[in-house]
Amino acid sequence: GIGVSCKGRDYARLEDVRGLTNAQRQRALNALLNARILMGAVNETLTLAGAARSDADDVVIEIPPGLSLSIGDEVTGARLLTWGQDVEQRIHTALDSYLPPDSQSLPGEEQLDALEVVAAPNLRFRGEAIAEKTFVLFDDFHHFTPNQRRMLIADMLEIRRPVGVWVAERLEALQVDEMLSEGVRMGRDLGMVVELEVAWRDSGSKLHSFMSDVADRRVKVADVDLESIDTALRDPQEHRPPDEEMRDLLRAIDGVSARTRELAASKPGYETWLTDPSLNTGSPRDRAIAWRRMEILILRREGQAQKQFEFPEQPVTIDELEGRDVPAIREAAELFMCREFGLPYYAGMKRITCMTSGNVEQFLDIAGDMFEEIAASVIMGRPPDLPAQRQHQLAKAWAKRQWDSIPACVPHGRGVQHLLRAIGQVCDDETMRPSAPYAPGVTGIGLSIGDWQRLCAAGEVGAQADLRRLAQTLSSCVAQNLLERREVQQGRKDERKVVLYLNRWLCVHFSLPLGYGGWRLRHVNELTRWADGRMPEKTNGGLFE
Repeated sequence: GIGVSCKGRDYARLEDVRGLTNAQRQRALNALLNARILMGAVNETLTLAGAARSDADDVVIEIPPGLSLSIGDEVTGARLLTWGQDVEQRIHTALDSYLPPDSQSLPGEEQLDALEVVAAPNLRFRGEAIAEKTFVLFDDFHHFTPNQRRMLIADMLEIRRPVGVWVAERLEALQVDEMLSEGVRMGRDLGMVVELEVAWRDSGSKLHSFMSDVADRRVKVADVDLESIDTALRDPQEHRPPDEEMRDLLRAIDGVSARTRELAASKPGYETWLTDPSLNTGSPRDRAIAWRRMEILILRREGQAQKQFEFPEQPVTIDELEGRDVPAIREAAELFMCREFGLPYYAGMKRITCMTSGNVEQFLDIAGDMFEEIAASVIMGRPPDLPAQRQHQLAKAWAKRQWDSIPACVPHGRGVQHLLRAIGQVCDDETMRPSAPYAPGVTGIGLSIGDWQRLCAAGEVGAQADLRRLAQTLSSCVAQNLLERREVQQGRKDERKVVLYLNRWLCVHFSLPLGYGGWRLRHVNELTRWADGRMPEKTNGGLFE
């Protein structure tokens, strides 16, 4: 693999050089990239061979005929390094000059011919082939200007190369039409687009292990007597709570059990459900969740019975309870219980990992806040752990800072906040319905494929102004990883829907569960109103707010 960093300022500065036509700027960019690709090929060949840079003369690269590179048919690595450095120097001279450059002295190439040169058969070290295949990775591709990026991608797609090409860039680099539509040709020329956060998010335990390892490496560098940050972040399910939290748990057990017994007493047959052993076994937190789960199950059955016109006297059995009791109900019960009684929910390493949606930078940010308090405890001679309630508080405060930064840091920030706030309210309304019909909760909205196609075409001439603004707002949300887009098949004849899930830190901000799955279909006209600041009508009175 040949890595090419696109982070250097010299690429973007080419757009500002006076006295050059667009064609000359593009030719200079091609020349600079060709030089760096070929120099990278020499260096990677030496690395693969286990050789030193002084052995560059032993690297031979064959130049295919018909290319515009004027460096001969077969050149050594040492000559290529010298040639590439000369190209860089001449371009930097033009960038640093106050006068327009001489077009004769400015390097220029018509195409990225280096992608033809670095094919595996053309690379040899001491007469032997060095690799079976080669690929080129353009890293930080988003640092190119929009014009440079567009022309480079067109070059890569229009001309079939003998090497694989990977382009790594942030979503924010994409234009609105690319962000909302596929934006690329899939198939022979392009294999797939890999969104790293999505890949990590779907990996489950691998993500947890990776994040834990990253955090532990940071801990070792900090020189704090702490074995692992994983063990320091107390999981409320696995540790005895502090006295104050214990009192809240006992209050929750008393309150919810009394409410559930009263509900069961008013409906014949539920006495058998109240013999469920989980109501009186396990930790206080387990018992509180079990009672809240039972309340949900009774409410769900009653709601379904009314819809089906069942007689109240119809017997209720333990077998029916077992058939209705699924893990999602328990997850919803825990969220309901925590919100009602002010108990910690966003705590423990697994949930801290989940709430960053696979984004390592965000994870290090929130983990850093927690590590500071853990380190302070160690320095003061206290146990190296962080209570669940404090983790929850830090998580909420961190999410609030993220939220407050949106207007200043995100394009169309105010509209983005309006839209996200409305989506958060819709999700809260649906999640906190007493019978938890969409357990463990709703964390996204869906659009029909027809509505989504209208948004994708919003940049065309004649499109409605409000629809264009919504498309820009949604594009900004996706680019900044505030909304996570998925396509699902559901409904009549497996109709396609586009689902927009809230980033998990937004779930923390809106006090929603961290799982995926629950979403509600909405119309594009509703989203247009939301992005303009007109909030949806609140249908649920805020059960535990």
